[in-house]
Amino acid sequence: MAPKLKDILEREPGTIPRGNEIKEFGWEVGIPMLSNPFVLVEFVVFFLFIWIVVTGIALIVIVSASHSFNFLVLAYALQAGGIAAALFAGVFLCIALLFFGNRFYGKYYLDNDGILYTTVRGQAFSKVPLFTVRPFPVGRIDMNKKAEKRVYWQNVETIEPFEKWRVIGLKKKNKTILRLYCPDKGIYDQALVWCQEILKSKKQKET
Repeated sequence: MAPKLKDILEREPGTIPRGNEIKEFGWEVGIPMLSNPFVLVEFVVFFLFIWIVVTGIALIVIVSASHSFNFLVLAYALQAGGIAAALFAGVFLCIALLFFGNRFYGKYYLDNDGILYTTVRGQAFSKVPLFTVRPFPVGRIDMNKKAEKRVYWQNVETIEPFEKWRVIGLKKKNKTILRLYCPDKGIYDQALVWCQEILKSKKQKET
């Protein structure tokens, strides 16, 4: 019987699966923040969202108070939105650099039921530059804080591989529910094959 996700959490990462002999495997990985292209896209989207929302609120408040609308009113509203977005950007930059050192760490465990992803804040040995753009291998992680996320295969519909970045996106409809960051090409290839075979088996059972 394949081990359950809850039984894998405290284990050391296992070996890469070969055939049907091994029913689960895992790895540890360092994940960049500010230089992570996926994080940057989400950051830009959220930055613009804050700017637009605050601009709209400021515009409503100013127009309600002055009972007029002109380019000066619009400029003040845009300025208020820009200040709010800039504050968000500043806070994010400070947290990413000062508290996280532009990186955090993850542990992935995959089995026939799904994926257990643990986000780790702590220290780990690594020789990669501060602003690396791809996930990287790390030594043993000294954890001081962690958060778990479980994703079951029944909720995964498609896979979106990004070979250049060594990242595999797991999607439900058009939403990415989890990204698998892989520290090297070998683990990336094995994880991609694993995910493809699991989804293929899932579709066969459904039909």
